[in-house]
Amino acid sequence: MRTIQKHDLEVTADFFFRFARFEYALKACGYHNRHGNVLPDWDRFAGHVKTVFENPQSDSLMKAIQYYVNHPPKKQTVIDGDLQWKDSPINTGSVASQMMIYIRRVRNNLFHGGKFKGRYLADPERSEDLMRYALTMLDACLNYDKDLSQAYNDDKAITDN
Repeated sequence: MRTIQKHDLEVTADFFFRFARFEYALKACGYHNRHGNVLPDWDRFAGHVKTVFENPQSDSLMKAIQYYVNHPPKKQTVIDGDLQWKDSPINTGSVASQMMIYIRRVRNNLFHGGKFKGRYLADPERSEDLMRYALTMLDACLNYDKDLSQAYNDDKAITDN
């Protein structure tokens, strides 16, 4: 294991920032629940971008999807009192839905501390691949939906807090 490097922090910070902006854009474009607390509706959005994932228009998107299909993000579990990683593949019947769940899992694993062991980033190369491929897929969604892209890039929304 290696100490967290500046590069690891930059990739992680970029992922968090872009993921948060993406979730804002989802909500700004109406992909949110309609009950009380506003949460992004990733499932409905996955239905909207289904063709992006069924018919990838770039080699980089195809590579990202294949990586996630062949090496899906694991789930952290507790077995006999010990933290462990468990393979937990998903088959939703929709590649878009599956990828949206996996992208959120990457975010959850990082945000909730599963990928860190004290001063160390667990499996830094795989973690970086998972974050970069997630961003490739989110970028493909932004390229597909111009309203989403506009909300994502809306400087007014970023400064109006």
